[in-house]
Amino acid sequence: MTHSDSPRPSGPDIPRGERVADKDWAFASCPDGWPGTPSTTDICLRTGFRNDRNYHLMYRATGSPVMGLGYLTTRDFVSFLRRASSDEAGGANPVPGLDTTLCLGISSSGMYLRDFLYQGFNEDEDGKRVCDGMHIHVAGVHKLFLNYRFAQPNPFSQQHRERYVPDTNFPQQYGVRGNPRDRVPDGILKRPMSDPKIVHTDTSNEYWQFRASLAGTTEGGRIDLTEHPRVRRYLLSSLQHGGHLGDPPGFGIGGRQCEQLHNPVHPGPMLRALLASLERWVRNGEAPPPSRVPRIADGTLVPPEELAWPAIPGTRYEGIVNGSGERDFGPGVRGNAGVIGRLYPDIVYPHRILVPQVDSLGHDIAGIRHPLVEVPLATYSGWNIRRREFGEGDLCDLLGSAIPLAGSRAAGREGGDPRPAREDLYAGDDEYVARVLAAARRLIDDRLMLAEDLVLLERQARQWYHATWNRP
Repeated sequence: MTHSDSPRPSGPDIPRGERVADKDWAFASCPDGWPGTPSTTDICLRTGFRNDRNYHLMYRATGSPVMGLGYLTTRDFVSFLRRASSDEAGGANPVPGLDTTLCLGISSSGMYLRDFLYQGFNEDEDGKRVCDGMHIHVAGVHKLFLNYRFAQPNPFSQQHRERYVPDTNFPQQYGVRGNPRDRVPDGILKRPMSDPKIVHTDTSNEYWQFRASLAGTTEGGRIDLTEHPRVRRYLLSSLQHGGHLGDPPGFGIGGRQCEQLHNPVHPGPMLRALLASLERWVRNGEAPPPSRVPRIADGTLVPPEELAWPAIPGTRYEGIVNGSGERDFGPGVRGNAGVIGRLYPDIVYPHRILVPQVDSLGHDIAGIRHPLVEVPLATYSGWNIRRREFGEGDLCDLLGSAIPLAGSRAAGREGGDPRPAREDLYAGDDEYVARVLAAARRLIDDRLMLAEDLVLLERQARQWYHATWNRP
């Protein structure tokens, strides 16, 4: 077992930390202190675990299950629902007559769908397509750590932890292109007869944590790539990875992990509209709205050190991202599958991770802006950083930030806040709500929001204007 203060830097090389002496830790439960009682599910450290340290345990395991069977299960079950009247035991198909299937994957299940496609499971045993369309949400460019011996599909790589997970090796993009390592062509969509149509959505957080820029650039981060005709990609501007509608913002796990309040803006209105667009695209060929993502060519996708983050009092910008590179896990690994031989993989070449450029408020310039971001009461971002006692300066997991505007011009000036105050922007809640609804109607016109979401949005906007968390 090793420990370190942080897995920095942002590059693909990861410090291995210091070894913990064998005599100083044990497989044991010790709620009352060392040495505790032997356990097969707990680890005890003689000096106790610290919140500001990362611990990495490597061990020799036995009895690996055949994890890749999960892909077969999904393939065969969906194919059965589409095409069979009954199963082999005589059980009736509960939904006979399906003519279209849409598959939705969010976060880890989105990574699952990307790898499901890449490894050829969207084609059933009769050579027919399984999922006609896929909505892949907040997966970045990760593929799931599943079709391996001793696979661990639950962990995924983040800047602060799990950085050795094999989830970002070539190909990252959907289209077929040459691997920089050996020039052999490869891509996620490489089977035209069974490839689905894809709507891929990421929040800002996936650019920082899940290397989302690599979905549209070369590995060196110098050139924008042409979009695959079966794919539409959208950035949900200035939002965090997940969350629940109506959750009041807090400071992370235990209410104390992150420096800033987490971002409470929920992407539901845009996601519902895009899912409806995907269905129309699959059913009758009506193309969805054009992709809305940041690009190198127009200056909206930049290296972290070039981000124009405003000098907001009480915040700091570290420029940290989840570094990446093509990794060599040994000769037993090929095509995101196999037997890992190098637990500390060699770096074949680094990836250059880019992030969305921001405006003077700190909001992403490119992408789809939620009306509550377009008409702000705070600066919203897709990233947050950890407090000193929890790994100072590292990214605070998958959480974003909400940094409220000053209420008055005088308060903002006194605090040195360069952003406009609320009173500079809105005469009161009626004006604020009216502007939020106007922004929503523009999204409706662009087919990026559904009209039925206006009622909920109006209620939410009025509540937010008077919420205590929005009052610094």
